[in-house]
Amino acid sequence: MVMKSQFSALLVSIFIISACGGGGGGSSPAPAPAPTSTPTPPVVTPQWADPITLPTPTEYLPQSGSVFTSMVIPVDLYNDGYTDLIVHYWYQEQDDVVDALVFYNNDSGNWSIKNEEVFGSKLVQMNVTTRKYVVGDLNNDGIDDVALAVNKEDGTQYQEQSEMYAKPIVLLSNNGTYSIEEFGNADWLHAVDIKDGVVSFAGFGSAIPAQSYTYNGTWNSVDIPNVSGLTFKYVGDYILDYGDRLNLYSNGSIVDSLLWEYTMVPIQVWTGEISNVKLITLDGEDYIGAGVDTLEVFENTVVARFQGRLIEGGYVDGTNYVETELPVYNKMLFFDTSAGSISSMSSPIKNEVQDKFYNFFKIKDVNNDGYYDVFVSLNQSTPAIYLNNMIGDLELYTDTLPTTDNSNVRSEFIDFNNDQVNDILITTITNISPEIKIYKAKENL
Repeated sequence: MVMKSQFSALLVSIFIISACGGGGGGSSPAPAPAPTSTPTPPVVTPQWADPITLPTPTEYLPQSGSVFTSMVIPVDLYNDGYTDLIVHYWYQEQDDVVDALVFYNNDSGNWSIKNEEVFGSKLVQMNVTTRKYVVGDLNNDGIDDVALAVNKEDGTQYQEQSEMYAKPIVLLSNNGTYSIEEFGNADWLHAVDIKDGVVSFAGFGSAIPAQSYTYNGTWNSVDIPNVSGLTFKYVGDYILDYGDRLNLYSNGSIVDSLLWEYTMVPIQVWTGEISNVKLITLDGEDYIGAGVDTLEVFENTVVARFQGRLIEGGYVDGTNYVETELPVYNKMLFFDTSAGSISSMSSPIKNEVQDKFYNFFKIKDVNNDGYYDVFVSLNQSTPAIYLNNMIGDLELYTDTLPTTDNSNVRSEFIDFNNDQVNDILITTITNISPEIKIYKAKENL
């Protein structure tokens, strides 16, 4: 109470002095208070530096016109800790696929195209497009090799499915160069994985969809279960695939399965044709053309991308549905295989972005804190990043990320300058002049 009274009295005295001009007549006015300096606001350093634009590959491409960036593949060809890039471009023509491989060398942050040095030719063509890729060491030289699941395209040009078949391809490292190894059985390839020096491919077309090989100077066929051509992954000593259901294989046999009940219904697909596709009900919603086509693995946990077209209000029999007129929907599903079975897990993702299209995502430690995160390459937006909060949840990163004016993009999250901080790469998928930009991060997210 004493402190309160003294504080009140002080306020009163200040008010009287101010109102009465300072007291007795003739006295000198009180000196003006010294001016106070305005504090300087702290300088906020942007998280992302101005982008580095990689060299334009025009002279390494076979023709002008709009080009499609089929895949951007990070490798470390020189084993120097700096990530290089192999980019597969392609054009779709009526009679055949026209494509080109371009090698972007990262020399301590200085970028150049080195096709002649790496591939032995300025123009490098395989006449296919890449559907999926995986990086691993297949010839035991300690350098990244690249296995490619390839085909001609997805059915808009060719009359027969077999016309889209292609053989498996491996970009095999050899003293700072890559040889293009084409071998095995031609198929409509769509899936690939590597484990313990064995590379495995799977496709849709042939009676035996899966094929596996080892390399010891030549490619040697080894046994693999007839996994689905849509997607499969090695999970420890098991293989998980998705065809009409999730199947877990051990020693060539199915040891467990998980089936979402479905019916086949007609829909006008993106090619304009009427096709029968799966109708699956998930969490009370109906999705047409639905299923799993991408799997990623960390330890014994599998993350699957469930994708379909949402039918709001539910499917109505007899309705003429058009695939491209229905909203796209993606949901990540989590499964545990540690017990030798497939067990559904609750999704740890908070605020998942489900209404934007994507094909690819990766499970990696995005911010170098020792915990797995999820990075999603959204096709028409900035990436979605789900950071592990260290207590079991993956939370959507909501701070500013780099953006681009192009409406069709693909992104990667990679430490390009070897400073233990991951940077963001954004590439245009379709463009007259393909463009790849790298945004260096100032610090970990």
